[in-house]
Amino acid sequence: DRKQTHYFTYGAASMNAAVYKTLLYKNVYPHTDIEFTIPENKESGLKYTIHLHPGAAVSKIKLLYSGQTKHPKLTKSGALYIECGAIDITEQVPVSFYKDGGAVASNFVLRGDTVMFALEAGKDITKDISIDPYIATTSNFTVSNFVFDIDYDYAGNSFIFGSRAPAKVAMYN
Repeated sequence: DRKQTHYFTYGAASMNAAVYKTLLYKNVYPHTDIEFTIPENKESGLKYTIHLHPGAAVSKIKLLYSGQTKHPKLTKSGALYIECGAIDITEQVPVSFYKDGGAVASNFVLRGDTVMFALEAGKDITKDISIDPYIATTSNFTVSNFVFDIDYDYAGNSFIFGSRAPAKVAMYN
């Protein structure tokens, strides 16, 4: 969604990848969509939202940070902190809500290095619920540009998550 007219690429024009502000993956888990967004109202970071539809099981959602990361930790405020060396990641306490309005208390749950979510007991899971954490990164460098992750799909799309230090989501024309 929200296709952009700018992109940053190397190689032939035929290899150019489309750039989007929002990517939505449907049914990542049964009745569960995950949406990734580059926020416009933040200086840096990446936002993802987990959309639970009727029949979804929040207990099925499991995230695992891998690569040059140390064990995730929960802060006193309930945020998730992942130490990665050059870039550290903080996932803010998730804000969860019903699609038609109304807050739903939620939090991160750690089982070893696996990150999961818990919703307030007794909430109506027959309605759409969104779990909405925000990822902020910090850098130990003062001037650098780097890509944290890059991937592609067989439809010819490229997915790149990167930053410049100090960490900031930037667009290239």
